[in-house]
Amino acid sequence: MLTKNRTLFFLILILLLAALVRLVGATSFTVWTDEGWTTWFVHDGDPVNTVIRLLNDRHPPLYFIVLAMWQSVAGNSHLALRLPEIWMGIIGTAVVYRLAADVFDRRVGLYAALLFSVLDVAVYYSQEVRHYGWFMTVGVWTSLTFVRYLRNPSGRRWLIHSLSVVILAYSHYFGVFLMAIQVVFGIFLWRTSYQQKLRLMGAWVFAAVLYLPWLPVVYLSLGSFERGVGGFPGSYGSSLDDFMTLITMLFGGQLALLGSMYLLAVFNMGRWNLERLYLIVTGIGLFAFFFAINESRGVLAPRTVAFLSPPLVVICAYGINLLPLRFQAVVLGVSVMISLIATPNIQPRVNLADSVGYVASQYEPGDLIVQELGMADFAASYEVGQAIDTPKTIASTWVTDPPAFVQEVTPDLEATQRVWVIHWVHAAIVLPRLQDGYLGYQFIGHWTYDNDPAVPIADKEVDVYLFERPLADDPVMFGEVLVLQDAIFSPQQQPDDSLFLDLWWQANEPLGKDYSVAIHLRDAAGSIVAQTDEAIAEQPSSQWAVGEDLHSRHVLAIPADVPPGDYDLTLAVYWYQEPNNPLPTEDGALYSIGQVTVASP
Repeated sequence: MLTKNRTLFFLILILLLAALVRLVGATSFTVWTDEGWTTWFVHDGDPVNTVIRLLNDRHPPLYFIVLAMWQSVAGNSHLALRLPEIWMGIIGTAVVYRLAADVFDRRVGLYAALLFSVLDVAVYYSQEVRHYGWFMTVGVWTSLTFVRYLRNPSGRRWLIHSLSVVILAYSHYFGVFLMAIQVVFGIFLWRTSYQQKLRLMGAWVFAAVLYLPWLPVVYLSLGSFERGVGGFPGSYGSSLDDFMTLITMLFGGQLALLGSMYLLAVFNMGRWNLERLYLIVTGIGLFAFFFAINESRGVLAPRTVAFLSPPLVVICAYGINLLPLRFQAVVLGVSVMISLIATPNIQPRVNLADSVGYVASQYEPGDLIVQELGMADFAASYEVGQAIDTPKTIASTWVTDPPAFVQEVTPDLEATQRVWVIHWVHAAIVLPRLQDGYLGYQFIGHWTYDNDPAVPIADKEVDVYLFERPLADDPVMFGEVLVLQDAIFSPQQQPDDSLFLDLWWQANEPLGKDYSVAIHLRDAAGSIVAQTDEAIAEQPSSQWAVGEDLHSRHVLAIPADVPPGDYDLTLAVYWYQEPNNPLPTEDGALYSIGQVTVASP
């Protein structure tokens, strides 16, 4: 017998588990395309601006308003942006318990809460910077308020249900399907007086009045609703394979185990009532309806059906409760362990982690980053902003006139000497110009980063390019045989950082020797605080062609304990067999490239 105190104790443990599995790993993956849009909607933390941006979108505003307000307080780190959904996932676990306990009993409530606390689809959508996990919790809460009102109508429950409907409507437009089912159940199947039905209808009318400010936006967005998600990456068709993939996902990848528990519950319900029928219809019934209309409306995607998982889990919990007591713990334990061990790929992501991570590792203050990733530009902008402090970026997401766009960004290209391009799937605009030598830019390197094979786009890799624009206004001669055309570096550095120095060379004659360079960072007294000695370039200088532009990149590690101040960056060129006889310049053997300021950490 489960007493209230024992039930509360177990429920607290389950909620702690729900919090743990949602917090662990919440910062281990980058945002995907749609999450990038969310970060753009709320980037200034102003809820009014957020609503204005949403006027041309096809999503209700509530989640985004809350996220904008939250960001203004908590910041925009991965964890900060995911915390509202994480909290809603924990709250959703408690609501699932309450719904199952109300419809069945406390034991079923605890079983349902435990299953939902670790269910793959529920955990995943509690970690996205999107409103689907929010919708999942609000949807099951609206169902709870509806079931409770049918059981015991009262003024307080009338108000709570009405407000839950308002919140549902402002959370996701698919809430209309839940409302349609509630209308059928409340008006046609609920056995009560006409007065009570009229009161229930009054709750919906009251909710509709509170929703009136957003109705014009809904009207203007009707075209987007009719288009659905069909044809978009991540959407599903109406084949048997698609059906099995999605239904398996809703059961947390445990269709055989939890699906059998669901069937056991349905065929051994014992006492059918309106509340239990409602759970069936809002779960598997609504999924079947979506599948039936998918061919014409395109409504199937993991994110559009995830909100069906709570009523499915409640019925599964009841099925487990029907087993002999000694088997109930076994089934629950196996299901929980599978959920904790399995790592389903519900939403494949573009490989921004490696591509942006590489750019961040090589980025120098003053570099320009050009993002050409189509609709994923917002996601890339967010990830670049997280990886690099105040980066300088441009993106070509909304460009309709490429030549005009190139002219628009030309001042930015002219103001820098080093440009990174991150490219994926989008028809590049700036990249081909740079490859053709626009403004004197020269190609330095190209790196590719494979996407997850499940990414539903033909372009299976993200490309990173580096271009530089050497300026030969004041070349430096080394021993009359080598010409240093340009040295590109950032004069602003931090302790315990890496200074990237790009050198551009030409040979005036066949060299015949393999030269090395000594690069030093010297303080005001001339003492060396950081240095590197290495080959002048990857290609040995004895193999250089006369008059050919040669590029080399060198990395100087700045010590963590270097005092803030101004330092001199110097260069010497020598033959490795005669290290004490460097090539002379007009200023002597030690050439000063320029000044570097090391700021306070």
